Amino acid sequence: MKTALRVIAALFASYLATWSMAYAAALLLPTLPTETVIITSVVGILVYVALMLWAFVAGPTAATAASLGICFIVMITRSLPLDFFRVSQSTKRPPKHYDEGAMPANPPPKRRCNMAPKRAMKGPPTINGRPMTEVERLEHGVAQMAYIVLRHGKVYAPLLERLEGALDAARNGPEARARRILEDYMAKHGKGSVGAPLLPPAED
Repeated sequence: MKTALRVIAALFASYLATWSMAYAAALLLPTLPTETVIITSVVGILVYVALMLWAFVAGPTAATAASLGICFIVMITRSLPLDFFRVSQSTKRPPKHYDEGAMPANPPPKRRCNMAPKRAMKGPPTINGRPMTEVERLEHGVAQMAYIVLRHGKVYAPLLERLEGALDAARNGPEARARRILEDYMAKHGKGSVGAPLLPPAED
């Protein structure tokens, strides 16, 4: 009868010891390095075997006392917050390249922040293969700015006014007025009505 009680007490004590060690491992092992995990596992196995032998030899009273002590330790452990047992990642092991210096041997490439827009055209704008004149470029810019004003509001109205002023100045400048007068006169009286041609004759 006494032997049976000792066996039951040994099994009960080993069960409680196993349960408490499993609970402690669930709290501690995920935050510990691999070497500490191996050492803790070996120590846990030795404690498990020692508790079984002690409970079997000492009798039911000692085994029950050991089991109650283990339960008390587990209850205290359970009442503590989980962060009490956790180890931060910075204290587990030194950071990488700790012995090699502050900077690694091959630092990663830095990201380039290039906000300059890429040019869509490699040459001046053209119309049917012909380069656009200054007036034509300004007319195109005024049309684009008018679309922007209608799309995004009056905040771009000053830019539209500046482009319109530049377009009016280009249309009514001295060269533009002289060209219009000369073209109208030649259209009425012919190209030879003016004393000097616009372009010099081609050299032979």
